[in-house]
Amino acid sequence: MTSKNDEQDRRLNDHENRINTLEETDVCVVGEVDFIREKNVTVGAYGKFDVRHNEVPEVGLKITIGLGESWQERETKNIEKRIKALEEKLEMIGAEPKMEKTENGWSISINEDKMTKVVNKF
Repeated sequence: MTSKNDEQDRRLNDHENRINTLEETDVCVVGEVDFIREKNVTVGAYGKFDVRHNEVPEVGLKITIGLGESWQERETKNIEKRIKALEEKLEMIGAEPKMEKTENGWSISINEDKMTKVVNKF
């Protein structure tokens, strides 16, 4: 049976070397896999590998909540505004605009005198 003093001695043995290593910079590699990606929420699992100690000190679940609009949302709104402005201009000259999704993006075409002309590709 170990006494209380033996336990304290064990914890205090070599404490100077252990304290010195606590002050060193951690060198870690973190890997993350997202398995839910919604508009403003991302949920994923992650793991951290400590290169200095050759161990995995941390694994967990990461939940990211986005506040405000993302870059993609702002770009989508800008493109929608441009499309609407182009459609309004085409309606003023009496042309029927037609939006089509292509493999490279979107294309706007107009029908005039039974001919279709591509106005813009984006």
